[in-house]
Amino acid sequence: MLPLRLHEAPAPRLVIAANAEWFQIRGRAPVVLETRVPLRRLLLALGELRLHSPSAVLPVTAAFEAGWPGERASPTAAAMRVYTAVHSLRRLGLRGLLVRRRRGYVLDIDVELAAPQSQFPRALEPADEREDMAHSA
Repeated sequence: MLPLRLHEAPAPRLVIAANAEWFQIRGRAPVVLETRVPLRRLLLALGELRLHSPSAVLPVTAAFEAGWPGERASPTAAAMRVYTAVHSLRRLGLRGLLVRRRRGYVLDIDVELAAPQSQFPRALEPADEREDMAHSA
């Protein structure tokens, strides 16, 4: 007789590509960030922070450094870039999940980073590649 499993681990609610070219919230279509490099960098920083230090927040200064490494800006200009990037990520599907805390930003959701070899989620692969894979299997 197999042991009963009372608590199955729920599937991650947010999957972020290893290089943040896309993200997907369970039950929703994937969102591609391929050409939006600062958003990718910021999302990756938030995702890694959530994985490694779940109770930590990403301060605005660290968010700017993550999204625009090596760039210089006045504190006000840097904050405006971060606020705009956060607004964009929320508009793309992270509303209610990318939240402001007293000292910075956090992802208020379970996070998984996809393996580096999975560049795009299966739903975004070109149809002919999916067919080739199906025929070769």
